[in-house]
Amino acid sequence: KMPECRRLLGRFDAVSVREAEGIDIVRRDFDRHQVEKVLDPTLLLSATDYEALIAPDDRHSSPYIASYILDPDYDKTTILTQLATDKNLPISEISIDIRPEGMPTVSQWLANFADADFVVTDSFHGCVFSIIFGKPFIAIANAERGLGRFVSLLSEFGLMSRLVYSFDDFSTKRQRLLEPLDYSPVRQRHDALRHHSLIWLKNALEK
Repeated sequence: KMPECRRLLGRFDAVSVREAEGIDIVRRDFDRHQVEKVLDPTLLLSATDYEALIAPDDRHSSPYIASYILDPDYDKTTILTQLATDKNLPISEISIDIRPEGMPTVSQWLANFADADFVVTDSFHGCVFSIIFGKPFIAIANAERGLGRFVSLLSEFGLMSRLVYSFDDFSTKRQRLLEPLDYSPVRQRHDALRHHSLIWLKNALEK
């Protein structure tokens, strides 16, 4: 199957990946050396673009900590409990129920991030939307869902200090994580990376 995958990938005029390790994979396993690292597509839009998708009825009026946890465990629950005590805020869980009756709408899902005072997540896109909306957040390492994605994203935005691996790690970094997060350099970096990614996409589409 790999030879066929290599052949098919070779038919593309342009190939991009979103993680640094993806470049190595494409070059090593698929023998494709022209590959570009760009932003995840969700990061090509601004907070204003996403805010336009949120219905007024889905907005929140009271402060809370948004919890977007895909794979719950003891450490993650304990981190949330400690943070809620430290911040004196309630926890609002963002549903991951994929059944129609339990799944939040796009508007509700976005509003949970947009209106949060703080976000705790073990999800790559939980990190992404925390960054988009400029929220202080804690990213809990989730090796089951590809730790490289977290490291690549957070390194690129200078936010590796937001990553924790366990409750003990959280406890060690706790004071720093509770301090206000300056998003000015993050936004500057985001603007530069978005510009690079959009230019690459435009040139790729024009080939």
